Amino acid sequence: MQMRKTTPNQPERRRLKLSQQLKPNKLQPDYYPATSAEEDDRLADDLHKNGQCDPIIVVPVKGKKDQFVILDGHRRAAALTRLGLTEIDAIIRWDLAGATEAVVEAEFLTFNLNRRHAHKLDQARIVMRLFEIEKQRARNSLRLSNDEPEARDRVGRLLNMSGRHLQRLFRVLLTPLPVQRAVRDDRLPMVSA
Repeated sequence: MQMRKTTPNQPERRRLKLSQQLKPNKLQPDYYPATSAEEDDRLADDLHKNGQCDPIIVVPVKGKKDQFVILDGHRRAAALTRLGLTEIDAIIRWDLAGATEAVVEAEFLTFNLNRRHAHKLDQARIVMRLFEIEKQRARNSLRLSNDEPEARDRVGRLLNMSGRHLQRLFRVLLTPLPVQRAVRDDRLPMVSA
């Protein structure tokens, strides 16, 4: 039987070693908050009972053979590791191997934007970063540009929001991440932020 050779720029499904080949995405904590212990327990129980139904999505690390960064599936990888498993079903996005950092970041951000039950502030932060990427701007650079009205409108469309509440939310997006998290976690009123 002859093995099918994968074209370098097409996604490939493969089993990967959890501890040796996979690295978490450094942006994960900034855009997707940690889940509760109860949520993690439920996911681990489901994976123990039903196995891994959906592969994680990874991108190869430039210049490092058999090293991959997770784009989608951080919680599944952590739960399977916790269950003592050593391998995970993954899709390797070879088509992103030569992509710019901004293209890979945009792909990472879009995975959970519409799927996860994220707080409006977390969704807005993702939309704002995607806007910055589209405009070829550095992270958190909107404060220094004339693009604020367009970015605010884009956030408003996603969240189906307008007016004073949108303006407050947008102003919170321009604050440091710890302030945004305090608002999201109800430790600081939005008006005060």
